[in-house]
Amino acid sequence: MVKHGLQRKIQYGILVFLGLCFLLPLLWIILASFDPNAQQGIKMPSTWTIQNFKDVLGDSSNLRSFGVGLILSGGQAILVVLVSVLAAYPLSRYEMRFKKSFLLSILFMTALPITAVMVPVFQMFLFFKMQNSIIATMLFLTASSLPYGIWMMKNFMDSVPIDLEESAWIDGASVWNGLRRIVAPLMLPGIATIAIFTFSGSWATSLCPIFCFRHRRNFRHQSPFINSSAATAWLNTADWLHFHYFIPCLRLCCTSSPSDTCPRASAWAGQPKVNDRRYAT
Repeated sequence: MVKHGLQRKIQYGILVFLGLCFLLPLLWIILASFDPNAQQGIKMPSTWTIQNFKDVLGDSSNLRSFGVGLILSGGQAILVVLVSVLAAYPLSRYEMRFKKSFLLSILFMTALPITAVMVPVFQMFLFFKMQNSIIATMLFLTASSLPYGIWMMKNFMDSVPIDLEESAWIDGASVWNGLRRIVAPLMLPGIATIAIFTFSGSWATSLCPIFCFRHRRNFRHQSPFINSSAATAWLNTADWLHFHYFIPCLRLCCTSSPSDTCPRASAWAGQPKVNDRRYAT
């Protein structure tokens, strides 16, 4: 009995420690937002103020950045849910020849970080002149989120008994009506999970919009932080695995993007290379 009680205390101690690891950063954010002299550490503000909120919400560029972020994240979440439902339905209800291979390929793509494909995506945006396009960026983010969306939606759909749909088919309902009136209402928790997971993941990302948007007015809410003097602190605390993929993207952006600060951008600005046969006229 004593050993069992000690084991439970150790388990609860580990859970409390993990909980503090998640709660302390949130506590720092809350306290620092009301502190006029916030630092990189948790401390009670000497004077409480809401001037920080006034400075952020009173800047029109910040409001536009938040608006762009809401459009991208909200549109991506809606598209991922709709496409995932349509793609997961045949995978869950029908028997197909290469079904297992397709699901394994989807599972593999969920492990592919978005930073690993930013170089070819950046080249594609330049080639098709899709930079500064909110719709094109939203479609790319949707495509990058579809693998885990389809995988999770298929698992949620498997939990809905097919007998309910068969009963509706006997009563004259079509496949679409069965999906819309029977399967979808029973999958609302799963749909909400995928939508929230997609929105939060898109809201937190900043690398893709930085490379897809070249005009500062289209930058999202995180981009002013990346382009400010606080970028040094961000690089010091960045995930070095993602920073490893970030280096070639940054080099390509600085040497190939058609911007005013990039004198070597003529090769990608619509002017063909004379010494390259692929671009020779």
